[in-house]
Amino acid sequence: METREKHKLLDCIGEVYEKAKNCELKEGFFTEQKAELNILSDYFGTTKSQSFFIAIVFTLNYKGDTVDLNDMIEYFGCNPMKLLEFNEDFNYLQSKAYLKKKLSKHRVQVAGANNQFTVNEKLCEAILKNEPVPELKNAISDIFELLEEICELGKQRDNDEINTLGLYKLVIKLLEEHKELTLIQKIEPFELSVDDKLLYFYLIWKTITGRETCNVERALEAFFDRETKRVYYMQDLVDGNNALLEHKLIEIIPTKFLNNTEIILTETSNVLLKECGITVSRSKKNKDNIWSPADI
Repeated sequence: METREKHKLLDCIGEVYEKAKNCELKEGFFTEQKAELNILSDYFGTTKSQSFFIAIVFTLNYKGDTVDLNDMIEYFGCNPMKLLEFNEDFNYLQSKAYLKKKLSKHRVQVAGANNQFTVNEKLCEAILKNEPVPELKNAISDIFELLEEICELGKQRDNDEINTLGLYKLVIKLLEEHKELTLIQKIEPFELSVDDKLLYFYLIWKTITGRETCNVERALEAFFDRETKRVYYMQDLVDGNNALLEHKLIEIIPTKFLNNTEIILTETSNVLLKECGITVSRSKKNKDNIWSPADI
């Protein structure tokens, strides 16, 4: 009986995978596969579309590699925009640790295009052993995942899901748990405050995901729940009283208005990040258009 049930689950996954070939993600496809998707949804505790993508990534993973959007677009034979309609499903599955996501360093700088997915190892084991879905947690395995997680926490603060103190506690805990990562070790001698680390990590993440500059006010809104805190930090920054400027890790791009202040990674940061396995692409800036601490 147990073997039959396990095979039933694997058969459903295999059936969905086979029928998904060139399905173009048409609405009728999900109706046609309703029976199989109901079984998978009951098992995973997810919606039919979410269960569908778990099944697809699970099967493609067993062909020996991670799965990106292009792999799925080719397999489904669909317009890329059609797959992007399911972006919230991927976000949910990643946030709940059904899927693990890592960033490819060799693709175009377009949001989501660099995401590579694998099914959580614990979930794979449960499927193969015909066991209930275990408690799933996101595990951080490299600096890219750490930077993304910190920025996700910033989004939670920005949405008032946590306050600034809660953000501090979570970030400090993350940095302690992953202090072996090269970037964390490299910046340790600078003795940066939590605020400075948040801004620096935010800028690094925005840069490697396609934004060369970062609006400081927008970043501070994500981190600080008190407006006075944002004002004090911004004033110190533009006055040059900031460790990131002192250690030449960031540069300020001059603007007429304070709330338009933007920052950019310096060449010092680029070299440091490269030593940490992070390649940052940026166009060369005219130094006459950059404020250094001496100019402030």
